[in-house]
Amino acid sequence: YTIITQRSASLPLCSFVIMAKRPCYTIITQRSASLPLCSFVIMAKRPCYTIITQRSEFIYLSVCDKITHVMAFKAGKKESAVNWVPLDIKSGDLKNLYILYGDDPYVRDTYFNMLEKALMPDNAEMNYSRYDGISLSSDELFKKITASADTMPFFADKRLITVKGSGWFKNGNEQFAKYLTTLPSTTFIIFSENEIDKRKSICKAAEEKGRLIAYNKLEDKDLQNAVVAIILKNGKAIRQKTYDLFIEKTGSDMATVTNELEKLICYTGDRKEITEDDVNALVSTRLEDNVFLLVNAMTDKDQHAALDSYYDLIRNKASVFGILSLLYKQFNAILMVKELLSAGFKTNDIADKLGCKPYAAEQRARAAARFSKYDLQEFLKDCAEVQQQIKSGSMDQKLAVERLIIKHTSRIHCDI
Repeated sequence: YTIITQRSASLPLCSFVIMAKRPCYTIITQRSASLPLCSFVIMAKRPCYTIITQRSEFIYLSVCDKITHVMAFKAGKKESAVNWVPLDIKSGDLKNLYILYGDDPYVRDTYFNMLEKALMPDNAEMNYSRYDGISLSSDELFKKITASADTMPFFADKRLITVKGSGWFKNGNEQFAKYLTTLPSTTFIIFSENEIDKRKSICKAAEEKGRLIAYNKLEDKDLQNAVVAIILKNGKAIRQKTYDLFIEKTGSDMATVTNELEKLICYTGDRKEITEDDVNALVSTRLEDNVFLLVNAMTDKDQHAALDSYYDLIRNKASVFGILSLLYKQFNAILMVKELLSAGFKTNDIADKLGCKPYAAEQRARAAARFSKYDLQEFLKDCAEVQQQIKSGSMDQKLAVERLIIKHTSRIHCDI
């Protein structure tokens, strides 16, 4: 890519043109003394993409209609695959076959429903068929789909078929792969699948006939972009540290993230900034976060608070095995942080190395300072012993974990 810049005294803009064989994008950036942000917009014939940027301690971007229109560039190359659904709908160039797949069901279902709405034919009761791969055998599903697909639309220009969970694009289906070459131009089919195997002939046939589009769980940067897009679209702002706390509480599941963001946006009312206090007051905590409260109490050797946290988890129907495994995971992470700190690493470097947020690395660094390496290793050893006792039935599981907590919050340790 070649970047050309042009400044004009008559315009409050600075234009950058990224030149490629096809297409040509223009990036426009605008600075405003009244706003602590800098927006970048990539303009193309269709659609308008938005690039996210970060300056100072605020995260922001120029508002776009759909987060799916965000495309990132790094070192002059496109980082992410194109989400064709909104682009095809906007252009009107809809394909006869779409296979939406990936491990993020919330996002996948969002675009499945978007496509379904865009392709819904007239006289839908006569021209729309919906099938479920779970309730039908592969042969039954094939017969029903092909019978519907080969039927001419009734007083409409198209026929729509939607299929969820066929399993064909992972396990293969030679029959359907061959059938796709004869799919009528008036028939549109949308598949929603958890997994696919692109080596299968059915996937190759599907790529020739339509589109295979992945919707996997967002990576950290993409997740941040998505969250910030929603926040900015609603006229709010968020600091990096607050964002880190928010994601620590919600995890990366987009359904949870979206629900919690809606609550925060309503809760803050006319106030612009979403703060850490807002997140702590309103965002529902996951089991991991409640266990982290338990870990904090154990770090402080506050036996009363630690046992209260443990009993709260039990009352909230958390499984004892789940609590034990998360305790092991947290203390193992604290041990790793302690070892990295001893090796001279800073918390930001530790976060990168362990693949966690800086906020989590800081929390674990504080906990690591309260334990010796020997104490942490002993706790992990005791966790393994307690797990064995529970599995063998030699001790009640609730009591076994309770004794583990008591031992490691006592000033003087005793045997479990």
